[in-house]
Amino acid sequence: MRLREAAWLLFSLAALSWLIVGTVRSEVERARSRYAEDTLQYLAGHVALAMDRAADAGADPRAWTFPLMGPGNGLPGVPVGAGSPLTQALPHLAWLPADPWGRSYAVVLAGRAEAPYPLVICSGPDGLDLEELRGDRRWSAPVLWPVQ
Repeated sequence: MRLREAAWLLFSLAALSWLIVGTVRSEVERARSRYAEDTLQYLAGHVALAMDRAADAGADPRAWTFPLMGPGNGLPGVPVGAGSPLTQALPHLAWLPADPWGRSYAVVLAGRAEAPYPLVICSGPDGLDLEELRGDRRWSAPVLWPVQ
């Protein structure tokens, strides 16, 4: 193999490696985002079912102490130890992870003060604070109160 052929081979391998690594990095971030979005929907479904079960048993889910916090490093704008554990709204063996960036999923009250509704939130890759999250549809999933 001549020097010129070896140089082209080395250049081609370096370019291919750069392309693969660049693609993998962007896909990893997309996978984290998709994981967080899917987990928000999963948790919103479980919270809705828990509120329905509570209402069927005669309890009022509006009396729960919000925010309901999952495991993780908390959320920007939410004091540590605030609210109740999110596990109270999930079935006994339900899966409850931290978000892909190590922060907590939470259920907060959003909307107008006279008509709040539960909102499952994740602070996303940028660590959005609570006020930014209330209006961000990508990192939140609304939950309807049960019919009473």
